[in-house]
Amino acid sequence: MKKTTKFLIGLMIVTFSVTSAFAAIEKPDNYKKGKYLYKKNCKECHTKSASDKTMAQWERIYKKGEHGGGAAAWEKIDKDDLHRIFYYLYDHGKDSAQPETCG
Repeated sequence: MKKTTKFLIGLMIVTFSVTSAFAAIEKPDNYKKGKYLYKKNCKECHTKSASDKTMAQWERIYKKGEHGGGAAAWEKIDKDDLHRIFYYLYDHGKDSAQPETCG
């Protein structure tokens, strides 16, 4: 196999992997509201910023439904708003294209 072909195959695999990683959490409608909702609902108890975790870590937390303070805190938040909060955290994670620089 020629070096050019191997390079192109490798490039396609990397491109697919990166694209798949960014598509892991679906972008919700009105997703920009996520930062406001995070500050309104979560900042009172949490001092973390979005860049304290990687995108994969935020995705695991969201998909597993984990919350250190218990599920009751999440039950108070509308399902769509919770999705917006997690998209904000995921989209600005430590390894994202635009990590959060300040909370």
